[in-house]
Amino acid sequence: MEKMKELTADGKFRSTYHRTRINILYTAIWLNQYVRDFIHQFDLTPQQYNILKIVANSEKPMNVLQIRDRMFEKLSDSSRLINRLELKGLLSKKKCWEDKRLVEITITTAGLAVIEKVSEHIFQLDEPLKGLGEEDAEKISELLLQMRKTSSKKSEY
Repeated sequence: MEKMKELTADGKFRSTYHRTRINILYTAIWLNQYVRDFIHQFDLTPQQYNILKIVANSEKPMNVLQIRDRMFEKLSDSSRLINRLELKGLLSKKKCWEDKRLVEITITTAGLAVIEKVSEHIFQLDEPLKGLGEEDAEKISELLLQMRKTSSKKSEY
């Protein structure tokens, strides 16, 4: 709680909503770090893993814009991330036969192997939430969904 108060200008919360917003942001940062630490052991970033999963789940080759549209975080540097995955041998790029302006991106056998390796350990990402119990975790999930649905400022998340 003290660390959360440090995130406010005066160390105080203006309202319950202010405290809740800071708590959600603080928790998101904490969970994101947990995910980054987990995925780093596979020499990936969470965004790179997201791209691998998107391409692996596609039945046909994809282009950069299609991948970006499906990403969890819409990043302008998705081309750079894709290039890094190609350098690692996890994705393959080639000119589109039908439209030479486009590049077709597919996952390699090595990329599929990395996804399989991560999948064997993915259950570890549930660990930070296990102190809650399933009913509490479900309630939090429902409340967060309700917050996003009823917000006056709509988002695509």
